[in-house]
Amino acid sequence: HLALGEAEILAHQMLAFTRGEGNNKRVFGLGDLLVRVSRLCSAGSGIRCKLFVPSHLRRVEGDPTRIYQVLHNLVINASQAMPSGGTIHLIAGNADLTDGNPYSMPSGRYTVASVKDRGCGIPPEILPHIFSPNFTTKPEGSGFGLASCQAIVEHHGGAIRVASKVGVGTEFLVFLPSTDAAADPAGTFS
Repeated sequence: HLALGEAEILAHQMLAFTRGEGNNKRVFGLGDLLVRVSRLCSAGSGIRCKLFVPSHLRRVEGDPTRIYQVLHNLVINASQAMPSGGTIHLIAGNADLTDGNPYSMPSGRYTVASVKDRGCGIPPEILPHIFSPNFTTKPEGSGFGLASCQAIVEHHGGAIRVASKVGVGTEFLVFLPSTDAAADPAGTFS
């Protein structure tokens, strides 16, 4: 029933992509989602997660279910990039970006999640296309994963950046605008 789970996730992503996001907007800690998504790594397959979430991590506002889908997708991709096993680094941090920053982001305060693998890497000729709808390098792939991730993050006022080197690995950075608002008492998920 693993395939069914993947199909269900894909269906949710497609719905999120086509109808805009739901209204499950709240203030939450990105670190909580990283802790949750790190549990995917311990499900066999020789993949381990190293998690680093600083105590002073700023909160973000939006739909935690959608942001979880993004992180889940990135961790699954990272796992698939290391078929013989390895370690995925999940790192959170705060970034205060000024104009002309190396990420080509608008200036502002962001909370950032990094998903980094030591896998096969993405060839430079493919890299510019990875967020295009219907683009996939996987025989069973739909090409919807990264396009959907990008749409969700942009809907939240953020952006995804990627750096990759063949034979070295890949790092995805998810930038989300920070907020100083108090976390929603209902928790991350309701």
